[in-house]
Amino acid sequence: MRTLLYVTLLTLFHIYVQSVHASIPEPVLSLPTLPQQYLETRFQAIQQSFEQRAVLFLKGKPFHPWHANKSRKEILEEFEQLNEWRFHSWYVDPTAKILVSRMDFMVAQDLLEKGFYRKPSLIAFQYNQTDSSYNSSTIVLNGFKLLALESPTAKTSRNFLILLQNHRVTQLIRLGFTKENETQKSYAYWSGKLKTNPKTQETYLNLPQENSQTPYNIRYYSTDSWEENQGINPRELLRLIHSVRSHYDANGLIACHSINGSGRTGTFLAGFLLLSEIDRQIAAGVAKNALDISIEKVVMQLSLQRPYLVGKAEQYYTLYRLVDLYIKDLL
Repeated sequence: MRTLLYVTLLTLFHIYVQSVHASIPEPVLSLPTLPQQYLETRFQAIQQSFEQRAVLFLKGKPFHPWHANKSRKEILEEFEQLNEWRFHSWYVDPTAKILVSRMDFMVAQDLLEKGFYRKPSLIAFQYNQTDSSYNSSTIVLNGFKLLALESPTAKTSRNFLILLQNHRVTQLIRLGFTKENETQKSYAYWSGKLKTNPKTQETYLNLPQENSQTPYNIRYYSTDSWEENQGINPRELLRLIHSVRSHYDANGLIACHSINGSGRTGTFLAGFLLLSEIDRQIAAGVAKNALDISIEKVVMQLSLQRPYLVGKAEQYYTLYRLVDLYIKDLL
């Protein structure tokens, strides 16, 4: 009888300890962040590697220009051509039963070996993987530095949060959650960690740190209305991009993730870059009716930095309608 009582009390004690432990935010940082010099050197090396690939696979090839109100048929045909182009860039023979990567676009072998990925076809390229702890690609384009990541699982969530701090991410965008398949949805790393400034309505992800009472704060943006493998209402995408751009810091680092860090992530990043390029040209004195914009070019440049960024035709179509809407608002 005493033994049974002891076991029961011990069990209840373990349940209590586990419940208390679960209510305490888990510190995620155990090491100092990476030196700025290392980060800058890494960005420069990736920039150089990307430019070498751009010369090999993009230089001298014509890009379809954007023009207002391009028909859906034209846009979808353009996407099919783009898809064929990037498949031939990534693979020795894209029609083969077993795909063989070109040397320039090998997947990150350490991520593959460690199992840090959701889908093997969507692993970061070796040359610009952010680091060996997480499936993240470092994107460098038009002076911007960005991270494209997959959503964390329960297994990889700690690595995800450490990466955000280690690389000093200042803005984090989460695309989609509520519509996902139960086995695919993101681990809710943000649960209990979001704080909203009542005056500005800005939301921050507050990450507790070991040996410090001050959390690591990241500006946080999200939308739950963007279903996987689909486009999104261009007005909603424009609102999200405007919000991120309003807080953009050239010395900061933007990280964006969807489930696999491919379709929706690429669409957001392409939209962000396209609107920034439009503003740059207008600031340089280019007339609004003479803008030189190519959505195909931006998507191909991104595709040389992570596989399947803007993975579906509907996402590509969304980018055209986004640019249409933005320029119409400017007129």
